[in-house]
Amino acid sequence: MKSALVVVATGLYVLLALAGCSVAMALHGTPEPNFKAFEVGSSRQQVEIQLGKPVASQSAPLGCGSCRAPSWKL
Repeated sequence: MKSALVVVATGLYVLLALAGCSVAMALHGTPEPNFKAFEVGSSRQQVEIQLGKPVASQSAPLGCGSCRAPSWKL
């Protein structure tokens, strides 16, 4: 009887700890970007306002010159 009570109490503790952890992670996460705020052809500045600074940037293929292909982590 005591071992069953210990198992139930431990299970309840683990369940509450995991539920609390997920709530805390959701509250401290980054907000979802608004993809409707920009469209194809928008300026880089408009995109960076919603997505933030790119995590990487490399030259576009085919010798585009000053063209850059930025990457964002979503």
